[in-house]
Amino acid sequence: MAKRLWKLGSLATDHRTGLKVAFKSVLKDDFDTLQYPLGTDYRVPADKTFFITGIYFTGDVAKSIMRVLYGDDVVTASATPPTNAVYISPFFEAPVAGIHEHHETFISVPALKYPAIEVQTGNGVIEVQGIEI
Repeated sequence: MAKRLWKLGSLATDHRTGLKVAFKSVLKDDFDTLQYPLGTDYRVPADKTFFITGIYFTGDVAKSIMRVLYGDDVVTASATPPTNAVYISPFFEAPVAGIHEHHETFISVPALKYPAIEVQTGNGVIEVQGIEI
């Protein structure tokens, strides 16, 4: 019998429960923990690493800027980052307002950390796709 394989970006898994699509709407100059599922702040399980393979970002003004980080606690519409914040991506820019920007990437978030987003210019909607392994 053939084994089914789910692929997301550069990673693949043989069980779809490892696939995660976390998201958040973020206001300018705020830090927010990603949610998965809706309404639940996403924390990487103790025995897993979350590998981010794709980032989708839409900003409401030209040159909206965001970046991905993780920390030890939840932040919601916060002017300060989470405790022990580690910035894990470069700055991503949406050069045109309302255009959906897609970036393929390979970024890891360790166990027991909360992935978060910072938006520095404009407001944004962010979707992060990845696999827990």
